[in-house]
Amino acid sequence: MLSGLKNKAAAVAGDAQKLATSGPAEMKERASSLAAAATDKAEDIAGNLKEQVKEKANETVEQVKEKANETVDKAKDGAKEFAKKVVHGALDKVSKKIGGAMGSDPDMPKPVKAGLQDIVDALMVEVKADIDASIDGLAAGKSADVNDKILEGPAGVCKPNPCSWFRAWVLYTMFPHDKSIWAKLKTPSWWFIMILANMPIYGVAQAYFLLLFILMDKGDIFQLVNFIQTLKVASVVSIGFIPAVTGGIMVYLDCIPKGTCSTEGPGMRNSSEFLISTAFWGVQMLLTWIAALCLPCAKTKGMRSNANAAITKRQGTGKKRFAMWIVYDLIVAVAMCAWVYTQIGEELFITYVFWGKTFYGYLCLPWFLLKLPLMGPMILKTKRTAYNPQGKTVPMANGKEKKINRERRLGSKHPSTVMPV
Repeated sequence: MLSGLKNKAAAVAGDAQKLATSGPAEMKERASSLAAAATDKAEDIAGNLKEQVKEKANETVEQVKEKANETVDKAKDGAKEFAKKVVHGALDKVSKKIGGAMGSDPDMPKPVKAGLQDIVDALMVEVKADIDASIDGLAAGKSADVNDKILEGPAGVCKPNPCSWFRAWVLYTMFPHDKSIWAKLKTPSWWFIMILANMPIYGVAQAYFLLLFILMDKGDIFQLVNFIQTLKVASVVSIGFIPAVTGGIMVYLDCIPKGTCSTEGPGMRNSSEFLISTAFWGVQMLLTWIAALCLPCAKTKGMRSNANAAITKRQGTGKKRFAMWIVYDLIVAVAMCAWVYTQIGEELFITYVFWGKTFYGYLCLPWFLLKLPLMGPMILKTKRTAYNPQGKTVPMANGKEKKINRERRLGSKHPSTVMPV
């Protein structure tokens, strides 16, 4: 330690001796270098202090933002809980009034009254859950991207490519997000596609559903569910009621007196057409189950607000309930196919296939329940969607948005972008 101090002292003494023996020019140069070193040191210290102050200020700002966000979140949560509490209280009163009105008959048995009240209470539970999810969605904020898509116009003929244009044309013609049924009735292309969709010969109607399945958005819950429902409801008419009358009763009235039912019975008069339509019907059933398999990976695109945990949970509940309907359809289809299989080799095998299809059509009647008002949103937890002129899946347009889009279609703003019909 002593040797170190001696070395430092010797160095200082040497510097002092040099400075004492140096001339004015050297002293000036030495002073300048010391001043420059001092300036650099001061700048370094000032820069470090500036960075430290800036970092501290940023940390303070972040802390303030976090506190503000926490305060806002707490306020939102409080407002949500208050709104839910008010709505639940009002719905409880409505539930009691409805239940009391339905069971107001003094001669009504008590078990029936209790059952009616239970039904009303169960319905109110679903209503409360839907309202809670809606309130949570409003608190999560609206999606600007969805609002922009609702007001999008057509991309133009064959843009961005012919396939995309054709897809957008078909989907928007049949399922527009901003047109009422009266507006669709004024569209010639809608009538053209509707005629093809309901043509009951050579599987044309079934081919339409195959094309629709290829073109539709298979990532949206409502589109998948609606596709399956439409197929099943159409089956009631196309392979249930109509064939039973035209191909069944009317044929028997003609062939029984002649004794030719073994060769001219239902399905035998034009067996080639019948077999083609039956093959397409098999494809139609297969599309139902493929669409059902897409449901677990699908999400709802009918929300204007950002998705949250409550909405996701409701969607999961709706998917589980809809799965029970798919199981019912599978049981009916397997039973029908098993019965037809036992008739292989019989002289009237084609007739048995005909009546097997017809009975399957009648057994699709329960699917009408899901088409009743409120049944879809309440039981299946779906939000209705449709397509914009570019074929994108969007929520239904409101009155103001419909007016803006209608003016554009009529050419009052952008005549060059009117979509051909």
